Amino acid sequence: MLDGFSLKPLVENPAAGMWDGPGFVISSIEGNRPPEKGAQALVEDQHFTLRSSEWRYVIYNTGEEELYDLRTDPEEWENIASNPEHAVRKELLKQQLKQAVGF
Repeated sequence: MLDGFSLKPLVENPAAGMWDGPGFVISSIEGNRPPEKGAQALVEDQHFTLRSSEWRYVIYNTGEEELYDLRTDPEEWENIASNPEHAVRKELLKQQLKQAVGF
């Protein structure tokens, strides 16, 4: 069994908009040290992305970060992670990711 939230209510009745999950999705890929065959990848070896309808936040296992405002930059051309104007938003997304992933 996989952890997560069921899409069944949305599939059965899309007009109702029933969703009990979070307002974002998380994805991860292995970093530069793939796990041994059959072993689970360690959290600290992975790269993570948190994406909402408005933002995409990426953190690499090196600590590098990316942040995109999908409302104004849907193709993700301008990484605004180092822009102090977005520091609070970046920290909020980082904390959501950490809480969801458990690191």
